[in-house]
Amino acid sequence: FQSFAWQGILFLLYLGFWLSEPLPVKEEVSDLFKSYIMLKTLVCVLFGCLMGLLLMALDNPLWPLMICLTSLLNFIPEVGAVLSALLCLPAVLLDGHVDMAQRLHNTVMLVIFGSLFKVIT
Repeated sequence: FQSFAWQGILFLLYLGFWLSEPLPVKEEVSDLFKSYIMLKTLVCVLFGCLMGLLLMALDNPLWPLMICLTSLLNFIPEVGAVLSALLCLPAVLLDGHVDMAQRLHNTVMLVIFGSLFKVIT
């Protein structure tokens, strides 16, 4: 734990110095980085909206929350989409205003279309 805490302190210290005096980079690198962030943001918001529309079509009342969470979690490479799927799955499976057969149908639809949306985006 001490090593982890020390690494955290060093990270925050380095981050503070870097924010106050950023390293010089060429304009090409800066433009490339800006375009990457813009495209990544667009793809994450698109994925979140698609998942939200899917949950809205499945008549899940948590769809506005899931738009925000899936958009934010999708920024995490490789595991963000899995985490957002793990959050959407209980929201569909434990939805009390629909019967069990409809819940299972909604879960299958969520898995199929959620996977498709992730492949597309």
